[in-house]
Amino acid sequence: MIPLILAAVGVSVPTIFRTSGVFQAFFAVHAAASVAVSIGLVLLSVWLAAYNLTSCCALAPEKR
Repeated sequence: MIPLILAAVGVSVPTIFRTSGVFQAFFAVHAAASVAVSIGLVLLSVWLAAYNLTSCCALAPEKR
């Protein structure tokens, strides 16, 4: 994915070969943290979506 992004912005081939390894090594070292943050963000988005779906259906205090 990193080489594709670098090529899309017009980076030269030697720079892609030199730079992509650095980014890939960073994500390889911090893979567990990346997965944990991703799972946390997915859970947050599910909670926000559920809150938005249920908040429109809540009864007003005077209608209870």
